[in-house]
Amino acid sequence: MVFVHWPVAPASVLGLFPDRTWPATLGGVTYVGIVAFAIPSTRVAVLEIGSTYELNVRLYSMDDQGRHGVVFLSMDVTRPDMVLVARVLLRLPYFWSHLEPTRPDPAVSGFRLRRLPSRLSAAVEIEVDDSVSEPSPLEVFFTSRWGLHTRTVAGTTWVPIAHPPLPVHRARLRQGGSALLTAGGVRVLDEAPVSVLWSPGLDVQVGRPARMSGRRA
Repeated sequence: MVFVHWPVAPASVLGLFPDRTWPATLGGVTYVGIVAFAIPSTRVAVLEIGSTYELNVRLYSMDDQGRHGVVFLSMDVTRPDMVLVARVLLRLPYFWSHLEPTRPDPAVSGFRLRRLPSRLSAAVEIEVDDSVSEPSPLEVFFTSRWGLHTRTVAGTTWVPIAHPPLPVHRARLRQGGSALLTAGGVRVLDEAPVSVLWSPGLDVQVGRPARMSGRRA
């Protein structure tokens, strides 16, 4: 997993959030991230779906029930069947893309992307440093997210996500993905990322989607 994050003014992205959600902040700032990873396998009940790569652009959300989650601006994957199902059922912004990992040497990790059929091209590549024994509050902010918010025909929907604490290494950016941020309609406060991380990954469990209940706050 590759994580690259930039600071963003909360007011500048407020319109990108579903109803009853707003930007989560730390020290008055929110963040946009590019997160890319391999999915070796996916299982739904007893059905084995298979593998893919994913690269997403995300914002960080809170809702009026106090939950901290993620709002996706784009989700590029290599499988058109996943794009179709996710767009129809949850209206998640999946795109079918040619996406491949890059690993020119053991200390470097990254992904190259070409979105189909638009041919939007982007790449992100990082140089990995030592592991983190005690993550900072900002690193916890990025890696401890327990669900996602999305707009559906039923209204804003919460999808819970469960996993153990994510092991991470700090890293340095070699090549960024600014084209993806521009395509997502986000303007960052600083061209230099505030955080670059790498993780070997772990198993993640995605729960049942639920429409947010109750009255709007």
